[in-house]
Amino acid sequence: MPAMDERMDSRIARLALARFRVGGFVGTSIADLAGALGVSKAAIYYHYRSKDALLHHLIVDDENESARLGPAEAECEARRSWEAEGGSLDEEQEP
Repeated sequence: MPAMDERMDSRIARLALARFRVGGFVGTSIADLAGALGVSKAAIYYHYRSKDALLHHLIVDDENESARLGPAEAECEARRSWEAEGGSLDEEQEP
């Protein structure tokens, strides 16, 4: 895959993860992702054949990254990723 495609693949995955966290899997559409990225739905489907395939990619990559890093490093990386998307694990959560 050319470098540009790899970057787009990564952009799609990062955006999807953030949107799935906020709006949920069902509440996030391919059209939402495409609009946020300024690309067509076809561009998303070029990289992922379906929204389910995109979710599978996110889950498998997370598992692979955790296995590569080890539990403590994976937790730190997950926290950095979450905070980079605007989340905070230190804030009090409302019931």
